[in-house]
Amino acid sequence: MSSHDLINIGNIANDGTGDELRVAFRKINQKFNDVDFRIGDTFDVVNGGSGEGLFVERIEDGDSDSSNNDVLFKSLLAGDNVTLIATGNNEIRISAPTALTTTDFVTDSGTYTLTTGNNVRLLGGDGITTSVVGNDIVLTNDFVSELVEDTSPTLGGQLDADGNSIIGVNSVTATDFIGGTFRGKLIGTVENASTTDINNFFTDLDFGDFNQNVTSFYEYLIEAVGVDLGTISSPININLDQGLV
Repeated sequence: MSSHDLINIGNIANDGTGDELRVAFRKINQKFNDVDFRIGDTFDVVNGGSGEGLFVERIEDGDSDSSNNDVLFKSLLAGDNVTLIATGNNEIRISAPTALTTTDFVTDSGTYTLTTGNNVRLLGGDGITTSVVGNDIVLTNDFVSELVEDTSPTLGGQLDADGNSIIGVNSVTATDFIGGTFRGKLIGTVENASTTDINNFFTDLDFGDFNQNVTSFYEYLIEAVGVDLGTISSPININLDQGLV
């Protein structure tokens, strides 16, 4: 500001050396115009930093009186679990008294406390895989349990015992046996023959009385096995070879 823009008030009151009233008020008006120019045309508000800005816009009423111009700011609203408190120090205090700061994850072998700013990984153990499906965390059991744990096991393919025996079996129900050797008590049919009928050929045989003084298997057959030639209604010649006695 130059010295000639200031109002000259003279050396003492009414000494005639100061500015005339008209000149003095002209200088005053000029100063007001300068102030209006600086505030009304160049004054602005900006948001500092990289966060969410509070300044919206400057609203001008369009007249020459810039004192009526307004600066528009956003309002602060409290969200869930957030409290806004206007203190006596021209401050607004934002607090979250019910915010979750820690979370405990309790397991069978210990507890992990998750604090703010950290995260926790959910890992699958042996035979367990984890995945995220929408908003859900899915745990999948890929472990094939032992047969002793399954009360109704079902094979998805051919059973390969790798040359080992299957022991301690109470009963076996099958629609077909292909090759191999079967040992044990078999109830059912083999080649469409009842095992009961076959068993009768080997148990409960009655050959009647026979001479105890046999010396060979052939003599045993002759003595023990009765031969029924049926009924001969008319004389015919019959050759019966009973071997050597």
